[in-house]
Amino acid sequence: MSWMWQSKQWPEFHWHKDRLRPKLDVLHRKQGQLSALVKLDADERHSALDVLLETIIASSAIEGERLDRDSVRSSLANKLGLIETNQTPGLVTDKSNGVANLVLDAVSNPDRELTAERLYTWHRWLFPENEFRLEKIDIGKYRPKGQMQIVSGPSDRPVVHFEAPPAETVPAEMNRFLQWFNDSAHDRSISAFERAALAHLWFEVIHPFDDGNGRIGRAISDLALAQGDAGSVRAFSMSSAILQDRKGYYRAIENSHSGSMSVDDWMSWFLSRLDHAMDVASERANRTLDKARYWDKFKETALLPEQRKALNKLLDGVFPQGLSAKKYSAFTGVSKPTATRHLADLVRKGCVEKQLAGGRSTTYQIVPVAHTTALGPDKTDGIRYAALPLEDLPERQHEEYRMIGRQISIAEKEILKDMEEGRMPADRIRSFEDLNDHVDANMYLSDVERVESPIADYCAENGFGPQGVFRIAGEIAEPLDKWLLNGRQGNALDYLVPPRPAQFYLSTNNKSYPVEDLAHASELFLSAYGLKDPGKVLLETPKGDLVGTFSRTGQVLEATSQGQRILYQPGVPEPLRISESTGERDEILRSLKRYPDSYLLAWEKVTAEDLEGRPTGQAGSKGIARREVNLGLQVIRQELSLRGHTFSSGLRPANISTTHRTTGNQLQAQPRPSVKFNKI
Repeated sequence: MSWMWQSKQWPEFHWHKDRLRPKLDVLHRKQGQLSALVKLDADERHSALDVLLETIIASSAIEGERLDRDSVRSSLANKLGLIETNQTPGLVTDKSNGVANLVLDAVSNPDRELTAERLYTWHRWLFPENEFRLEKIDIGKYRPKGQMQIVSGPSDRPVVHFEAPPAETVPAEMNRFLQWFNDSAHDRSISAFERAALAHLWFEVIHPFDDGNGRIGRAISDLALAQGDAGSVRAFSMSSAILQDRKGYYRAIENSHSGSMSVDDWMSWFLSRLDHAMDVASERANRTLDKARYWDKFKETALLPEQRKALNKLLDGVFPQGLSAKKYSAFTGVSKPTATRHLADLVRKGCVEKQLAGGRSTTYQIVPVAHTTALGPDKTDGIRYAALPLEDLPERQHEEYRMIGRQISIAEKEILKDMEEGRMPADRIRSFEDLNDHVDANMYLSDVERVESPIADYCAENGFGPQGVFRIAGEIAEPLDKWLLNGRQGNALDYLVPPRPAQFYLSTNNKSYPVEDLAHASELFLSAYGLKDPGKVLLETPKGDLVGTFSRTGQVLEATSQGQRILYQPGVPEPLRISESTGERDEILRSLKRYPDSYLLAWEKVTAEDLEGRPTGQAGSKGIARREVNLGLQVIRQELSLRGHTFSSGLRPANISTTHRTTGNQLQAQPRPSVKFNKI
């Protein structure tokens, strides 16, 4: 069998980027939302510690190694400068310190070049000198000799899953890989997600070390993701997502090792796991914010220690189906009658509420903060409503979500009935997409004779535009989708996330995102799309009326008879000033990467004009010291140069033009490594 590295095209990887485009667009949106959620977390460092701990434990578990969680947590807390309470103190070891150093270096130092020496250091951290090992390995260096194979089965009939390149070729192979990795950090033709996937696979194919290649390969992926967006990478754990599909991970890598240079399947699998990791992170972040708001509301409420413990468990999602008196008694140690009294007291204080069932099956659930709930049987049709926001949303939005809750309940009943009667085979219904052939996608009808749906009626009566109708349909579809994907566990309404107050909605072709104001809309647009072309993105009212569109720089634009008017400007270019004494040069250089070329060229022009004709030491026309503006000009031009723009030696730019050339369908700026990635 031939291996990928033996191909004449090695390492000219290729994949169909157009097939990945929908996944990449979703990931960019989720990354932007996650970045925004991270900024709202008042305890961001502790949240980051939890995610980093997950990453370390999961990455080792993938290789079958179990680490001492308390020891690793203590090492991370020390390195992050955190003093933790209510935590079991762990014995800090060289091993725990080492793995903590590795993951922190990968996600916290994205601007450091990846070199052989840096990898050697990672390897030494991963395998401390004093650690007991059954087999001797070469630590802190590439494997020195012999052939490396991944095999399984009996010794007399081994199955070779993979064979790595010969040891003598490893230094040259790694030099080529490292050159590509460092140069591609600023390559706009490949997304950070594709780059992370490809970097991991490429490194695994070379397999440069005696041991630890998987853990270091995943750290390289984390580094690539951090270089794409350092703000969100600490919020999700790719290694945890991989661990949940460990067999799929090894299968995807093994299938990619064959002689073909196509990596479509690996890319698709990696991006799917990344999507899952971001979903988990978003749920965790929202839960953390909800918990903080909850305790802020009840901070003055007199509660017993057992009651606080119970509420924290509910807030942490330990009892998704609700907390019973029996469970309360079990983990608090009080008697069941006492547990019942404690829970009744929490109901009186508004901390929890009873669920529908009674008697021995009575359970209690958290009352969402800033929401007065309408859970319970409806007086007219017995449909259970979801938690509804009465305090922060106007009455119209409250009624809208009551209608949404009603329609979800109707849909759930109809789906279950049709499955029971055989009109909808249960084994064929795995997601909301599978409902399209059976139930009209625009509604959920209890009366099959009707032509219009309750949604259509409601929207027509309240003056909703087409996009507003689409948004409401999405609010109904998502809980049903999650309910179906989770095997119809519980009720579909259990998956309805209480709505956030929204003045506007940022709408794309397939999704609407609530935003607080124009500044929030602009920030979400920039963080979600960056330099990528998102297609049509609109800012609308909750009813679907158009407010404006977005420019590539995040401006909110309103169309008028005289042309476009700027409703919001996220930042008008002024001469860029960088103080030499503050060390802010690198920070500003990183921030420039979010702006499109057009904005940077305008900024470069304004900054250069301010300096033009000014003697050394004299302030510019706007009163900014020449040396500080000159440093700003250098930084802007440094970023533009990475994108292929050229400048004359003087202050004024030369004929500003892009000098990209195409090699093997990869857009490259001069000079580039000889490696090619043929994106079909």
